[in-house]
Amino acid sequence: MKHLGTLFCCILFFASGAGSQTTIVQYRSGPKMNNNRMGHYSMVLPGGNVALVGGHGSGFVSLNTVDIYNPTSNTCTLDTMQYIHDFCAVSDLSDGTWLIAGGSNNLGVAPGISGAEIYNPATGKFTACSSLVYPRCVSTGVRLANNNVLIVGGWYDQTSATYGEIFNSSTKSFSATQALNTPRSNAVAIATNDSGAVIFGGYYYYGGTFYENVEYYNSKTNSFTQLQNHLFPNDSGWCVQEDMFLRPMSSQRMKNGKYLICAWKQSPLQYILGTFDPSTKSFAELNLQTSLPPADSVQFFKSPIVDTTRNVAYWYSMKPNSNPAIMQLYIIDLTTLTWQASQLYTTDYYWSYAGMNLLTNGNILISGGTTTNDATENFNPVDSTIIVSIGIATGVIGNGSSKNQPREFSLYQNYPNPFNPSTRIRFDLKEASTVTLDIFNVLGQRVRELNYGTMAAGEYERNIDFSGYASGVYFYRIVAAGNDGQKFVSVKKLLLMK
Repeated sequence: MKHLGTLFCCILFFASGAGSQTTIVQYRSGPKMNNNRMGHYSMVLPGGNVALVGGHGSGFVSLNTVDIYNPTSNTCTLDTMQYIHDFCAVSDLSDGTWLIAGGSNNLGVAPGISGAEIYNPATGKFTACSSLVYPRCVSTGVRLANNNVLIVGGWYDQTSATYGEIFNSSTKSFSATQALNTPRSNAVAIATNDSGAVIFGGYYYYGGTFYENVEYYNSKTNSFTQLQNHLFPNDSGWCVQEDMFLRPMSSQRMKNGKYLICAWKQSPLQYILGTFDPSTKSFAELNLQTSLPPADSVQFFKSPIVDTTRNVAYWYSMKPNSNPAIMQLYIIDLTTLTWQASQLYTTDYYWSYAGMNLLTNGNILISGGTTTNDATENFNPVDSTIIVSIGIATGVIGNGSSKNQPREFSLYQNYPNPFNPSTRIRFDLKEASTVTLDIFNVLGQRVRELNYGTMAAGEYERNIDFSGYASGVYFYRIVAAGNDGQKFVSVKKLLLMK
């Protein structure tokens, strides 16, 4: 049997408080990055590659390198930037290039650097542009509706925390804004429909105090005004997750144009999901049908990722005080507002300041992290990546029953076909069955076996990743054994074309 690195195939029983449903989550070791890396900015590029930008490596040394993850070849290649960029500000530009600006010096020393550059994914080149007005790190960049970029935030430096700046996309130069109402580090910025932006979250630039107020940047006056004192009106104490500035906010934009955010409150510790509407500049709590479990059993330390194709959000939590780290995946159905929580997955390192991106094939890429979960964590990053494949039973997420109960067993043609490197396979179960899905080569040799265990009646879809397999014709076979002992067996052909 051909192995694709280390593959963990976990049958996960998801509990929602309203029944249970079986689905499959696979964890597979991805390629090693060329640098140990954490605190990097990660974004999915046109074509599906992922750029893992800067961050810091072993010994808390800031990096001037970028690992480009290619899901087709399942490899990471190394590029070099003009400057170091650790906890930097990044934004896409209207011409398909990316602005990368600022970042911490070695050991996270502030106020950081003022160097900025433009990355062109089409050519792979990094070109220096004019410098920031203020050296800054732990900052945030967002492209406004007028295509200019607003940068706010600064760590351990009052000036850069107080004043933002605008990158003019036409002149490729920076100019200062007026002062924010609240000087802050690690802020979140979301563009509004009127060429402005809301700024919220983050904390005091010397640390300690987390902010819950929201302010608005007006691009016409180049100034900030207080929008509201609390994230959610008439409900004080809510703050936002601090990793939201490490990937584009577009990863949290839902089908309806609103943004999904994770909020937390300290006394007592609790978590909720909320939404932001860029047209009305309003925040609201997402009212799930069933309450989330208490924070003494799960702690959500990562912002959710929205999959608009499936209309779900993926949200990771960690079991409190676990060593090694014990992770749990929550899947939020954004149509029914129900959720599923997986069984636990144990890693040998922590996902603190790791990258987490939804790939174009529906998988999740987790990049970097640290071997320690204490004051020394910034000195001990890892070079590991993990590929997470999630198979979801369509129509049964979170409620344990199918919206369209199948009347017969069916196996459908995979889509897309031909494909590279992954494809989706759909099948129907008319009753609860023990299910296996096998992949065979043209010689009839089984090259992959997926044992899904007992699955409820319903409509299912599985994303199958063929990274590492040779191009050619393969066959997929489903065997579903019902309670009456009868077996449904069906075989179809698929074509992997690289």
